[in-house]
Parts: sequence; C-alpha cells; structure tokens
Amino acid sequence: MMTSMVDEIPGGEKWLQRRKARSLAIALGLGALVIIFYAATIVRLGPNAFRKDGTSSIGAKGKNIPITDPVVCKQAGTC
Repeated sequence: MMTSMVDEIPGGEKWLQRRKARSLAIALGLGALVIIFYAATIVRLGPNAFRKDGTSSIGAKGKNIPITDPVVCKQAGTC
C-alpha cells in the first residue's frame, strides 16, 4: 500500500499514530523480556530463590548448610 507524502510528514496524524503503536510494541516486548528473565532466574535458583537466611537446603537429610562452603556453593549452583 502506498502512502502519500502528506501521511509521512513528521508530526502528522498518521505519523503520530504509527509512532505510538511502535512505542507500545517496544514497551510490551521489553516488559515480556523482563518477565521471561525473572521467571528463568526463579526457575534456575529453584527452592533457594526466596531464602533470605543465607543457607541452602542442599545437604544431608535436608539440613540447612551455610552457602559459604565452596562444595555446597557449587552443588547449589550459586558460585
């Protein structure tokens, strides 16, 4: 479809509509990317994602072990 030169004038009505639509598409795409990264991070961290006490549930019989231990850190994937 061809557009006339009048429609292509910056500041024109159709130009502004396309600009708003493009800005909305970019904003929605960026928002979706943020949500995907957030979800991937939560999945990657697993059960330790919401722990705030600095411990990991990886250990013998579910005992909490401080994550500062290098072996546990590597097992948990937090190093």
